[in-house]
Amino acid sequence: MLGRRLHPRVHSCLTVRRLSSGSTFGVGPTLARALRKIGISKPSAVQREALPLALAGHDMLCCAQTGSGKTLTFLLPILQRLYERPPRECGAFPDSRPSEPEALVLAPTRELAAQIIRVVRALASGLPQSPVTLRISGGEKFTPQKRALLQGDARLLVATPERLLYHLQNRSVRLERVRILALDEADALLCAADGTKRETDQVLHALPSRKRPQVLLAAATMSEAHEEVMRTFFPDLQRVSHSGVLVPTLEKRFHLVQGHKEDELLRLLEAAAADEWLAGGAAIIFCAGPARADRIHALIQASAPWLLAGVLHGERLPEEKSEALRAFHEDETRLLVSTDVAARGLDFTEVRHVIMYDPPRDVNTFIHRAGRTARRGNPGLVSCIVQVPRDAVVYQKLGLLQRGESAMNQALEASSGRAMKEHEEQHAAEIPRGRGRRRPPHVHANARSRTYRSAPKGVG
Repeated sequence: MLGRRLHPRVHSCLTVRRLSSGSTFGVGPTLARALRKIGISKPSAVQREALPLALAGHDMLCCAQTGSGKTLTFLLPILQRLYERPPRECGAFPDSRPSEPEALVLAPTRELAAQIIRVVRALASGLPQSPVTLRISGGEKFTPQKRALLQGDARLLVATPERLLYHLQNRSVRLERVRILALDEADALLCAADGTKRETDQVLHALPSRKRPQVLLAAATMSEAHEEVMRTFFPDLQRVSHSGVLVPTLEKRFHLVQGHKEDELLRLLEAAAADEWLAGGAAIIFCAGPARADRIHALIQASAPWLLAGVLHGERLPEEKSEALRAFHEDETRLLVSTDVAARGLDFTEVRHVIMYDPPRDVNTFIHRAGRTARRGNPGLVSCIVQVPRDAVVYQKLGLLQRGESAMNQALEASSGRAMKEHEEQHAAEIPRGRGRRRPPHVHANARSRTYRSAPKGVG
């Protein structure tokens, strides 16, 4: 459990009104123009509900589907606050002054931190006076980061907790002046299987306790257990939640195989290449672990060299990971073989097909992987290869994805460590085994595999 409960913040008497669909996000005209400059003209549904709360100074937990625009629900209030307040003077000796940012954004991975800083700088470029922003994350040299922090003029810091702790210990940054704190993928930052994430807990302890900052949390998945942890630390959170964790434009197919999974993967890639819509977009293949990702990448290069594929996982060098993401973003490669490094938060607008070569460990991970496609109202396809009987328990968990919101909530609780045993026993008989079992609706069978479909019409 988190070590320190912060006192509730005192809010001024501000009227909170839901934005209309044609609103300019509730921000000032300068920031509204900056949004239009990068092609954003209307708020999404979750932004219409969340932004009034955040701009009014309330602590907020925004829990909504992947690709729904949660990033702007914390970045716009931060930039509005920084724009309205002039920067402090750095003093006569800026080279020896630690940075004291007014806003801090925490992200669980280096890749997500890099994406957030790109959005910040794109928005800030449209402002008359862009606030100094820095990204502090692992996988990069420590000394240049320290040198940049000791300039003392950073107003917005985007960081991963582990690297930020190093800089706090080396006195190159102080958090006493932070007035607004955002946690993207808050469940990944705060919640561990045995309680809370130690690194995040230590960072939060370095925040000012007398004048507590506004807190903005964003997450695509949130179990009751995780929310209890968050409310222990942030007692006056207001929740903005959109029903459903998977968008309605997403099609899900479960491919049950008893032979080699490699054969089914190559069949899927061949079918996707022959499909005009799928072939017109990008695809991600998720694998369990770096060795598996490298092996599948080598298999594709040998069996389908015309598919320009990159590979991404935690054992690649930082520059190799950056290059893989850059090439994928810029369409130099159209297929990315990855571990769950790419599962959370990353925004790939052109991805139409997500293939889970290895089923995820839990429903939470499935939701985040699936969220790399069908973003911003676009359709998308998820194909999950399930090897029976080895992956039987995993398939039972993922089967709840077909049964609506109450079943999904049950699955999320199971993923957080609650009720897993009861859940597995209750649905143990539902996986098809051998002959004589009635085929469920939307099952397509051939000699090699069976495919279970759940889709909006016209997708795939």
